[in-house]
Amino acid sequence: MRRGRCRPAKLHHAVISGPIDVFRSPHVHGMPDVVPDRTQRRTSAVSSISITNTRDGYGLIAITLHWIVAAAFIVNYALIYWTQWYVEPRTEEYFGLLSTHTAIGVSVVVFVFLRVISRWMQPVPEDAPGTRLEHLGAHAVHILLYIAMFVTPLTGYFGQGGPSQLFFAIEIPSFQNTWLFQTVIDGGLGISWESWEGVMDYIHKTIAPWVVGLLILAHAGAALFHHVVRRDRVLIRMIDPRKSSNSS
Repeated sequence: MRRGRCRPAKLHHAVISGPIDVFRSPHVHGMPDVVPDRTQRRTSAVSSISITNTRDGYGLIAITLHWIVAAAFIVNYALIYWTQWYVEPRTEEYFGLLSTHTAIGVSVVVFVFLRVISRWMQPVPEDAPGTRLEHLGAHAVHILLYIAMFVTPLTGYFGQGGPSQLFFAIEIPSFQNTWLFQTVIDGGLGISWESWEGVMDYIHKTIAPWVVGLLILAHAGAALFHHVVRRDRVLIRMIDPRKSSNSS
């Protein structure tokens, strides 16, 4: 009896033309990337940030100035009411907090001025969908806010009897000792310091807090209405400087 020769089974090996990097190959046997390119995503996010305004939203410059001014007003009002309600008058702490309040006030005027220049030099984003009355009301509130942002700190300085500091570093003399008051207001118009100070204090301490408070409520309330009810980008575009998909 002849025994058959056992033939070894043929082994079929997959032929691979080169090494496969599972971390960089776009697809390995249908598998997606396992490690995303984080650097590329960060680069894309940075490149999408708009420095200046577009027709769809505000740029990084406008957003930064907006929130600096807003924070300065909120902090300064909180500071002065804390001083009036909880600090004993005419003490070292009292005068120190008043000096800080005045320094913030005169410094914020610089940022308000920069904000006006920025708004004048850049395009203003288009109005959100709404009625003509809503657009007129929004523009009126914006104009009044700009006026209030100048009048409120300036009347505080104009009625200040002592010197102040710009950015807590540059000393500014009392308005009473300036050429403008001594030559124009006192010498030319004949208005004494006592009369002038009384008017400035009344505007700064009595009228301005109510006007600014109502304008901020109207402004913030409208932004929240658009965000919660209308669900549009009115609030988001003053927070996020990245370009929307509609930006050109």
